[in-house]
Amino acid sequence: MATKWLDDISNIDGVEGVLICSNTGRIIEKISKVLDDEKLESIALNLLKVISANSLKGQIVSDMEIYWEKFHIIVKSSSQFLLVSFCTSEGAQSLLRITQNVVLAHLLEDKKFMKIVKKHIVVSSITFPYVVVLSQDWHPSNHSSFASNHMDKAPFELVDASYGPQVLWPDHCIQASKGAEFHSQLDISTAHMIVRKGFRTEIDSYSAFFENDHKTPTGLDGYLRARGVCEVTIVGLALDFCVQYSALDARRLGFETTVITNACRAIDLDGSLTAALGAMREAGVAFN
Repeated sequence: MATKWLDDISNIDGVEGVLICSNTGRIIEKISKVLDDEKLESIALNLLKVISANSLKGQIVSDMEIYWEKFHIIVKSSSQFLLVSFCTSEGAQSLLRITQNVVLAHLLEDKKFMKIVKKHIVVSSITFPYVVVLSQDWHPSNHSSFASNHMDKAPFELVDASYGPQVLWPDHCIQASKGAEFHSQLDISTAHMIVRKGFRTEIDSYSAFFENDHKTPTGLDGYLRARGVCEVTIVGLALDFCVQYSALDARRLGFETTVITNACRAIDLDGSLTAALGAMREAGVAFN
């Protein structure tokens, strides 16, 4: 149904391509003479990042125009999807802007098309496509995962907990202490939610979704679904523990999941990094 309207844009002299992408970056429909799907998806995601960054500053972006390589890219944004055109002719830009406005209006009114859009996203009241969540270890000083709370035990030894093997850690991230604070250079004002975990004395919590018993929820799953999120990207510490557990839970819960490895660091305890990377790959986690 949308292809007819995209034809109206792509038939303008000087227009090299047009696409509709969801507010998660997935391509819904496209017509392109020169750009493959991978390049289109990369452009779409970068456009969404720009819109998200502006939205976090309280600015609602409905129109945007940028230059990229040889293309003049004209973007029309709704809360559910973006309409993006790639133009190489300056003379076509005025006609393209007018045509895009008409096409966007038609698409928003097209019930069949909007049903297709809803298959790609969970439509909500979000006015920007990215949700920022920070997780924060928040341990009591007598936490059961601290080696100091076990007689004759040293950090990084294993003990049996009610939910399975538990690594003993040095004391860290004690509630309301300096060590529990976020890094001073991290701008936490951009966060929509902070998930505090590991505050139950008797159980550790690596994942941002569940405690280490794999059944006690933190509430993050419900929050993300309420916000219309279907894809998550994870960075942080430690790659082979908290990041891994969060990524595996995200996949188990049905989220498309990407880990940006160069924004993570591992502990690599007795081969834990290799094991973690293998487990994440097997679960379908993507790496970037």
